[in-house]
Order: sequence, then C-alpha cells, then structure tokens
Amino acid sequence: GSAIAKIVGANTSKHNDKFEEKVTMYVYEEMINGKKLTEIINEQHENVKYLPGHKLPPNIVSKVPSL
Repeated sequence: GSAIAKIVGANTSKHNDKFEEKVTMYVYEEMINGKKLTEIINEQHENVKYLPGHKLPPNIVSKVPSL
C-alpha cells in the first residue's frame, strides 16, 4: 500500500489540474514504539514499519477506515 501511495501521491501532485491533490491511504492501526502508525505517517511522511527509509509525498494522509 505505501509503495503505491508514494507513486499515486507523486503523480497527483504533478498533475493537480487533473486530480484531487490529497491522497488518502487507509492504514490498519498499529502501535510503533508507543505511537500510532497513522500519526507517524502523517507527521514524518514515512511508513516506518512497512516501507522504512522511503519518504511519502506530503499530500498523502493516512487514516483508519471506519467500518
């Protein structure tokens, strides 16, 4: 999911005249060192668990899906 979100986020930023710039990435909530994964992604723009070392574009917003 994070790798695809990175590509989609970069492309929507480049072509913001054709697409909504904000990209929502739905994430299964997990705790990483006492912090929610969604908070880490939204603050650091990196999925430190599943795609460490790769920054996500700033237009990626992670959310937990409401069921």
